Amino acid sequence: MWYVFIVMPILSLIKTTLQGRYSKSNIKTFSDLLLYNSAAYLVATITLAIIFLRKMPPIEVFLYATLSGILSILFQTFYTLAFRNGPVAPTVIITSFNIVLILIAGTIFFEESWSIYAIIGFVFMAAAFYLLPAKGEDKKANLKWAIFITLTFLFGGLGGVVTLFFSHSQFSAYKPEYTTLFFAIALVLCSLLTLLNVKVKKDPITIKKDWKLPTVALVIGVALSIYNLVMVIAFEYFPSYIVSPVTNATLMVLVMFLNCILDKEKPTKKMVLGLISAVIGIVLLNL
Repeated sequence: MWYVFIVMPILSLIKTTLQGRYSKSNIKTFSDLLLYNSAAYLVATITLAIIFLRKMPPIEVFLYATLSGILSILFQTFYTLAFRNGPVAPTVIITSFNIVLILIAGTIFFEESWSIYAIIGFVFMAAAFYLLPAKGEDKKANLKWAIFITLTFLFGGLGGVVTLFFSHSQFSAYKPEYTTLFFAIALVLCSLLTLLNVKVKKDPITIKKDWKLPTVALVIGVALSIYNLVMVIAFEYFPSYIVSPVTNATLMVLVMFLNCILDKEKPTKKMVLGLISAVIGIVLLNL
């Protein structure tokens, strides 16, 4: 099952990078944001339904999926707004730290015990999150961004907590159905919100009718669907204090390398120290 620690960071890298760059240049109104989210949820729902949906699960699975869908809409909305209104790297870092809510839930409700190695490893992870991001940012931190990133942190963490609870429930065998319904419910709710925002609030959709939105929605939708399915599997087999920090630290390392390639930035001493810190943290968390 160790493949989850490779698959999840790569999928998250694809989603985070594409979402951040697309949001900066193409999303101008709240209706744009809702339409973009709806398109991604549509692709995720279709992808999972074609592969997995063969039977209707118990009502409890619907309830888990509904809660996850609502939290996902809130998370994706404020995440995109944070990208639009503030610096990208701190947005990714602070969002990554929503794992703290998952770790607390795992410790309190599922008696996940922390070894001394895990505690030290988490400290190295925290150092890596601070050291790895590059300096170049087109927008600075501001009050509006601070509000959006706080809400992103909260709803992202709570979404992970719901998934953690589902993974430890008696209904965890319905992993594919839960993930499929989760995106289907998010699609319906987000589509309704888009219509209401356009018709009632008269907030226009300004996204150009070209290849960009379908392509971005396709890539992010597939990445989202597979990521969430793998996350349910990961929480079933590994403690949250291993899954979340390892996944997020690996993501930060990959983001560093990708930024160096796309933006032609040379790694600084600070970034190299961050890379070393992340590797040490990953090793310690798995002892």
